[in-house]
This record gives sequence, structure tokens and C-alpha cells, in this order.
Amino acid sequence: MKLRYFTVLALFVVGSFFSCESDGSAELLQGSWKAMAMDQNGEIKDYTNRDVWFKFNPDGTYEYSTNNSYRESGKYRMRAKVLYTTDTISGGRIEKAVRLAVINNDSIHFEMNSKGVAQTLLLSRTK
Repeated sequence: MKLRYFTVLALFVVGSFFSCESDGSAELLQGSWKAMAMDQNGEIKDYTNRDVWFKFNPDGTYEYSTNNSYRESGKYRMRAKVLYTTDTISGGRIEKAVRLAVINNDSIHFEMNSKGVAQTLLLSRTK
């Protein structure tokens, strides 16, 4: 009886894990996105005139660029509502993580932490 209980419990835990992986967020993430605003501790900064772009490809690769000539490119993965990226242009980079507070057909909100300061980057789909 105990063996059956533990088997059912193990299947439930494994099933829950995989259901979190396939909530549709990865498919919604794919495409090109432009930063529209940054909320930093309640102070909103307009980014509509800045060239801050992300592109997420179906093959698990991404590109990130800004108007100050910063470029990043590499691999990404998702787990539930957390996006993990690893820049492969610059050697020795570690994986970064941001929480997807909002993700739908036309908007993404990246919740991040920069040197202990809470930030939310608001993005809009371009294509």
C-alpha cells in the first residue's frame, strides 16, 4: 500500500513539473520585442525613443541590442515564468534570470534586480 502511495505521489510531482514547463509562455515569447518603458522603484522612464530590442527564436536562441551599441546573443530557456539567458558572444558569462510578470500576445514585463534595485522592463511585440 505504501509503495502505491509513493508511486502515485511521484507521478503527481513529475506531472506537475512538466505541466509548468508547457504553460505556453515559451511560444508567446518567440518573436521581436521593443522596450517601451522601465519602472525602477516606481519611477517610470520612457524608452519609446530608445533602441532597446529583444528577439527570441524558436530554436532557443536570442538577440539583445541597445542604442548604445551593446549587443548580446546566445541561448535561452524557460521554466514556468522565469526566463534564463546565457550570452555566448562574450566568454565567461553566467546564466541570468528574469521573471516574466506579464506575458501575452503583445506585451512582456521583465522583472529584474540590478544591484539591489527592483526594475520592470515593459516590452511590446513588433512583429
